[in-house]
Amino acid sequence: MKFRKILYLLIIVLMAGVPRPLFAEETVAAAEVDHQHQYVVKAIHIVKKGESLWSISRHYGVELEKLMEANDLTSDTIFPRQKLVIPAENVPEAGNSQAKEGEFIHWNQVQNMFRLFDFATVTDMETGLTFRVQRTGGRFHADVEPVSQDDTAIIKKIYNGQWSWSPRAALVAVNGHTIAASISGMPHGRGVIKHNDFPGYMCIHFRGSLKTSDLKEDLEHQKMVRKAAGLD
Repeated sequence: MKFRKILYLLIIVLMAGVPRPLFAEETVAAAEVDHQHQYVVKAIHIVKKGESLWSISRHYGVELEKLMEANDLTSDTIFPRQKLVIPAENVPEAGNSQAKEGEFIHWNQVQNMFRLFDFATVTDMETGLTFRVQRTGGRFHADVEPVSQDDTAIIKKIYNGQWSWSPRAALVAVNGHTIAASISGMPHGRGVIKHNDFPGYMCIHFRGSLKTSDLKEDLEHQKMVRKAAGLD
């Protein structure tokens, strides 16, 4: 028993030091709202020795000025092992799912349907309000970020103008599926998308999703997932 407890604590400590995964070469997009650029991720590039900002911009087909703006650079000086966000060009329009209930699918399957850097349309079941997100991380549930300032404003409207951890039943439309889910509208951690007025990322739980803190299901989130699937 003592060995199992030590092993469990060791796993939690190791997980705390694991960064949210970001993988390069995923095709995604960017948006523009009120003439202000909303950058989402096309790739995360790790600078290699001998590369220049110009050569990297040529490789990805991105204008040098846009590459500098996306990374808050004031000069073209870069260093080996530096991580650069490669911005994309076009954000897909929000989907319009007519489903009233979501598919009750386990996270083990969902994570292969809703992959890193995929876009999804989220519908809050109580209000019917819809917003767009991009998955930017998450191992035991999906960490997502609203695509634009408009999407962030909708999330805040759903939560009556405040950030909140309260779970809410939702439908997630992604890659031809409408999946039962539970959202919480609290920004936390370090986000990737710039200029979306959302300081971090938010969580979406599905059937069988776990909390990162203790690797257990969140009962309130699971209750909302069942509600979204029409089971409660």
